[in-house]
Amino acid sequence: PQRLRRIHSPKSLLNNKKNIGQMIQIAREFPEYTFHISGTWQDNRLRAYFEHSKAQQDCNNLIYTGHHADIDGFLEDKNFLLNTSLWESFSFAVHEAMAKGIKVAINNFVGAEDLWPKELIYSNWIEFCAILESPYESKKYREWVETRYSLDDQIKKIEELLQ
Repeated sequence: PQRLRRIHSPKSLLNNKKNIGQMIQIAREFPEYTFHISGTWQDNRLRAYFEHSKAQQDCNNLIYTGHHADIDGFLEDKNFLLNTSLWESFSFAVHEAMAKGIKVAINNFVGAEDLWPKELIYSNWIEFCAILESPYESKKYREWVETRYSLDDQIKKIEELLQ
């Protein structure tokens, strides 16, 4: 079966900005998918909310997997990334997933359209479902990251800042 995954960078802290409530709602609406949440709980109240809501809504397809130091290895068997964050500066999880050719759906946080392909950003259920139903284009995701965030370009930008 297809799997829908929530993935965070190795240093990801699970806090209110990650919009766990929306993740639970989506998991409940899509029981045919398996959702994995990776990261370290920063707030025990949020963890309690997650566990309570998961049990109350019978979301057996929603799994907390803990912290993963080897994000590349963790991504190896994933085929989708869902980022429900309310706020990000730059999502390494999205970057790493797209670099591996994994399709992403990104909640329309402030600045998301400046960082990521518009066709992979959602603001409502209709747009989210459109991303799920759109063609899966691994090569396109990887090329987008390579073009936009190549290592050579990043090094040049850092050197310019240091001058």
